[in-house]
Amino acid sequence: MNIFNMINCRVVDKDEINVFKTLFNNYIFWIILAIEITIQQVMINQGSMKLTIGSALLGTGPLTAWQQVTCWVLGALSLAVNAALKKIPLESFSFTQNNDLESE
Repeated sequence: MNIFNMINCRVVDKDEINVFKTLFNNYIFWIILAIEITIQQVMINQGSMKLTIGSALLGTGPLTAWQQVTCWVLGALSLAVNAALKKIPLESFSFTQNNDLESE
């Protein structure tokens, strides 16, 4: 979900739903995205190896192909959730204006 959250967080305008509009404008974003996907996949692969040192250090376990597909699908659903949440008017959250989380 973190990978898809990176895509969601690129557009913070409350009226802009299309997060893919300017996706190809920043090549540094693509480099960071590729590095993060690679590191996550290496961590998953280390957990599925017969050596226990990889899973002990990284805290991962083996995933089947179906589990990996399920993870990717659930992560991709966060794109739809983001679009749906942007349809809720901000006035619906007016009750949170009086909450001060900074003081005790």
